[in-house]
Amino acid sequence: MRAKRLKNLMAAFMVGNGVLDLMAPQERPLMWQVGPEGVRKAALWFAEHPTATRLRGIVRIGIGLWLARSSMKS
Repeated sequence: MRAKRLKNLMAAFMVGNGVLDLMAPQERPLMWQVGPEGVRKAALWFAEHPTATRLRGIVRIGIGLWLARSSMKS
């Protein structure tokens, strides 16, 4: 049961992040320019390429929905 709950929690996290990527494809990555240089550069790249950020959001939502569905199977 613990594994199913963890999968379900990860699904909610993925779907939520995907929706946020769709809502603010340029602003949201700029909030995450922290940490190692590679992470900051990736965040800046996504901010400069909003279509890629939207695509990432769609992929995140899809993975999240798949995880949610698989966590509810018996």
